[in-house]
Amino acid sequence: MEKQLINAGTTRNPSNWQKDKSSKSEKLYTKDELIKWYLQGRKDAIEEEKSILLEKLGENIKSTQLLAEEFINDMDQAGIKSYKVHLRINSIKLFDLLFVVDKNDFNNDKILTIYKKARSIKNSNKDYRVEFSFLPFHPEINPSRIASDGYLLSYGTLPKSRSSKA
Repeated sequence: MEKQLINAGTTRNPSNWQKDKSSKSEKLYTKDELIKWYLQGRKDAIEEEKSILLEKLGENIKSTQLLAEEFINDMDQAGIKSYKVHLRINSIKLFDLLFVVDKNDFNNDKILTIYKKARSIKNSNKDYRVEFSFLPFHPEINPSRIASDGYLLSYGTLPKSRSSKA
């Protein structure tokens, strides 16, 4: 068969193309097969990435929970009573901790040492970031309002209040 050169004036038509004789592959694939394999590969990659991200999120949640428990111990050593800590997940790498502390301790200057420690912890980790907030205990604290603000995990118990149970 005579080789044809494609010139600029020809209509682009797949039938003008021929398989090179030097090609090692014996099988030709249809465009539908190639698209199907591309989409499957893309789907597999998305699933793998999702799995990796969920694993990382789980690791960061556990690290933040341990950090909160250690921070409660630090607060106890500083003489500050912490009743409960709430955790909000903002993203895979950003978390908020809300500590409910005794009202008298919240209004005492000794809490300033805890603020300083929280700030140093916040700036120490490059893999993820934890923001610290403190709330003085009040018997009328409504746990559902805290939850509606995105704090879906908690540790510890609040003293009994008149309006709700924590």
